[in-house]
Amino acid sequence: STAGIMALGVLLPSLLLGVAAAGEGSSSIDFSFKGRGSPDAVYGILSRVLGINSSDIFDLSFTDTCASSRPEASRSSLCFDILEGFTPDNKIAIRGTSGPELACGAAHYLR
Repeated sequence: STAGIMALGVLLPSLLLGVAAAGEGSSSIDFSFKGRGSPDAVYGILSRVLGINSSDIFDLSFTDTCASSRPEASRSSLCFDILEGFTPDNKIAIRGTSGPELACGAAHYLR
């Protein structure tokens, strides 16, 4: 729904902080969130915000590296990829290096 998508945009900062709560940053620039959080937490937040079972739509999982190149100004190796096309079971595949990146990838796709 449009309201759900708008709510996701408004709640995204809280979403990212909540998923990343388990991570400890070594500094304000060099985050150590890689592998932190969980796809299940992101599924739960998306389901609550959008009012649907998000695991019916998204295939979220962790990856060690992303296929796309990092922006030159990036100070982190954290990233997400939205894979082209659909998975064999017609889901949108998003890969990320941590829970916050999976959430960012889903939010980016929904925009």
